Amino acid sequence: MKLIYNNKTIDVTFTHNPLIMKNKVMKIYYAYYIIDCNRYSSIKNRYKVDVIMVDKDNIIVSYQKDMHLNTVHSHKKAKNCIITPVNYFDNIKKGERIIIEGDNNVL
Repeated sequence: MKLIYNNKTIDVTFTHNPLIMKNKVMKIYYAYYIIDCNRYSSIKNRYKVDVIMVDKDNIIVSYQKDMHLNTVHSHKKAKNCIITPVNYFDNIKKGERIIIEGDNNVL
């Protein structure tokens, strides 16, 4: 599965676990797509990440680049959350769509 934004792609893993980064992952080289998550907490993360909140149609509703450790980012309209390596995507803009290439039955 690939996540595509601004002609740049990254491998993506889907999960329902919003605690995926807690104490386990030293560094990520691909994206995590957290289903049914509109609030992400970086408490106990080991390093910074970028957080992108999307609605049910994968339209960006908010984002936090270079998210500081031990902070929280949330948005009421968000349906899912995407975690990426720091500064992987350039020029993230609200209202734009993120494309997921691969199996259409994931969401």
